[in-house]
Amino acid sequence: MCLRAGGDPAIFYHNSYWQLDPDEALIIEFRPPENCRTWNFQLSNYWMESLDYRHRRIHINRHGATLEADGTCRLVVAHACPGPQYPNWLSTTGHRCGSMLLRYVEATEFPPITTRVVPQATLKNA
Repeated sequence: MCLRAGGDPAIFYHNSYWQLDPDEALIIEFRPPENCRTWNFQLSNYWMESLDYRHRRIHINRHGATLEADGTCRLVVAHACPGPQYPNWLSTTGHRCGSMLLRYVEATEFPPITTRVVPQATLKNA
């Protein structure tokens, strides 16, 4: 469910919690709304504090994401880089759990988001 959180009425949020063992990866897939001014996704720690964005990639937005041919955005959250075939990899910066937030600005539709945890070793073979 996409919610407003007060403040600007044009901003909507999906917020969730993640937990990964060192050998796991979280796959997040969604189709960004075409009518959305912008969107961004970020990882935070358990207390919703920012992870180390200065040294690791912990966030992505519509300008930096690589979309699939069908317009789907596939993000991979993992402790280690799964390889260049996953350009939207985001680092846990060593945290085993935390929160994640997807924000839409001026969107009028909110396509579904799917998530799944997989063994990271299966990504290297893809």
